[in-house]
Amino acid sequence: TDARERTSVAAALRALPAALRGPLALRLVEIHLAEGEPEEAAALLPLARGQGSGDGTGTALAEAMVAARLEGPAAALARIEALARADARLPPAGVVLLLDLSLEVRGAVADDLLVLSAAQRAERGGGPATRDLLLAEARALSAMGRHGEALALLSEGRAADPVPGLDAALAGAVVALAEAAPDADFLALALDALPDRLPEEAGDAVARRLLAMGFPPEALALLG
Repeated sequence: TDARERTSVAAALRALPAALRGPLALRLVEIHLAEGEPEEAAALLPLARGQGSGDGTGTALAEAMVAARLEGPAAALARIEALARADARLPPAGVVLLLDLSLEVRGAVADDLLVLSAAQRAERGGGPATRDLLLAEARALSAMGRHGEALALLSEGRAADPVPGLDAALAGAVVALAEAAPDADFLALALDALPDRLPEEAGDAVARRLLAMGFPPEALALLG
C-alpha cells in the first residue's frame, strides 16, 4: 500500500465506533504482516491499542509479532515473555511465537513451554490452531536433538488428523535425524521407528546414511 492508501485506511478506522476500531485494526495488522509489510502493520498498532480494542492480550501479541520483523527476535521474545508473565492464558498464536522465538534466540525451549503447548492442543482437540502448535513443538524438539519425540509427535498428528503441512514437517524431521543424530540414536530410529509413507527426500537422506554406516540392505529397502 502507498502512503495515500495508508492515510485513508487510518482515517476510516478512526471514524469507526470504538468497539469496532480495535478489533479491525488488529485484523489489518495481521494482514499486513502476512503480506510482508511490517511497517504498515506498526502504523496501525496505536489504533489497535485504542479504547474499545477489548483484547489487551491480542494487541500485545500483535506488538510482539511486529517487533519480530522490525526489531529482531530478541526484542520480540522479551515482549512475548512479558506478556506470558502478565497473562498465563496465552492464545495458541502466542504460544507458537514463544516456541519459535525461544528456539531462535536461545537454541532451546523450556519443557514447561512444551507442556503448555501440548495442553492447549489437548484442550482444543483439532483445527488450525492445534496444527500450528503441533508443528511448532515438533520444530523445537527436532532442533534440540530430540528426534524420536519429534517423529512420534508428527506421526501421531498425521494419524489423527492428516492436515496440510504435516507431511512436509515429517520429512524435515526425518532429514534432521539423518543429518544430525548421533549414530546410536539414528540407528535405533532408522531401523525400527521410522514413520510409514516417507516422502522421497526423507527416505533418501536416511538411506544415504545407512549406506555410509554399512547397512546396504536396509538402505535399499528404503530406496525401493
